[in-house]
Amino acid sequence: GNVLSLDLVTNLLEGITGNLLSLDLVNNLVGGLLGGLLSLDLVNNLVGGLLGNVLSLDLVTNLLEGITGNLLSLDLVNNLVGGLLGGLLSLDLVNNLVGGLLGNMLSLDIANDLVGGLLGGLLSLDLVNNLVGGLLGGLLSLDLVNNLVGGLLGNVLSLDLVTNLLEGITGNLLSLDLVNNLVGGVLGGLLSLDLVNNLVGGLLGGVLSLDIANDLVGGLLGGLLSLDLVNNLVGGLLGGLLSLDLVNNLVGGLLGDVLSLDLVNNLVGGVLGGLLSLDLVNNLVGGLLGD
Repeated sequence: GNVLSLDLVTNLLEGITGNLLSLDLVNNLVGGLLGGLLSLDLVNNLVGGLLGNVLSLDLVTNLLEGITGNLLSLDLVNNLVGGLLGGLLSLDLVNNLVGGLLGNMLSLDIANDLVGGLLGGLLSLDLVNNLVGGLLGGLLSLDLVNNLVGGLLGNVLSLDLVTNLLEGITGNLLSLDLVNNLVGGVLGGLLSLDLVNNLVGGLLGGVLSLDIANDLVGGLLGGLLSLDLVNNLVGGLLGGLLSLDLVNNLVGGLLGDVLSLDLVNNLVGGVLGGLLSLDLVNNLVGGLLGD
């Protein structure tokens, strides 16, 4: 069949005479079509988007450069352009995605996942903006974003949790190490989603300190603390039944081999069950630790 349509040629000429399209760009579009690199649909969308001011000349130039340099896939470009024309993606986001890909700050896999998640309604525009912005700004690592997006698309992580994690990182309430451990722990089945939600909620709410969160998660991942115990410690803190000092001392005693897991379990269980008073347990632990 014909590689060019009458409509397209009319639009290309109109774009050139109206100074909306450069001669270079038109040459590249026509060359891409004739060489089988570009589809007629895509070129129609690119030219239509340019003539309708939905796409910028810079973006289209970058898209073509990405396709010819094998940095962008035709599928991704189709999705980006379709998403823009359909109002599902913003020009800023697409510019950032394409810029990140051309600058090797984003992988094609992650871009596909982000755009696919957006177009499929699994990811919000705000979230994707934050993920891409965090990557380009050096706040987030590619591994972490891969894990966050993979966890979301696989229904292992919740949208609320990921939003909170990003908020915590940008607000300096969560460290990148801790977030990596939390996400890795959930994806690896070592941490429960409930626990991570509680830890993050406690940190963002100022009920938990970053030190204690690091100790709890580190102890869990290192096999020194049990999931039940950490759940009880975090639950007790959030419920106001345990004090931050006591939890610090209990975890410190465990990690320092001064307290046994059985003893700590019994002390925490006793307080949570109303059998022991917080004062008594504080005194017992203080005496054992030599405070």
